[in-house]
Amino acid sequence: MTETMPSEWTDPAVLPAAEFGACHVDNPSDHPVAADPGVYSGDRLHLNARGHAFAAANTVRALAAHLASA
Repeated sequence: MTETMPSEWTDPAVLPAAEFGACHVDNPSDHPVAADPGVYSGDRLHLNARGHAFAAANTVRALAAHLASA
């Protein structure tokens, strides 16, 4: 597995989200689902329904963790 930088170093939305108590959701491009061509629409750039289901599930998990820590 490749080592990646923490998202707070690479994503400019992380620090403002933390400052204002917002929930920042990261849908990482190195997640195994992102490598599955079956989650992309015909243009291979945008998500299809399956890809959006993954992103939504990831968002719900992040929001639940955020609310649990509040």
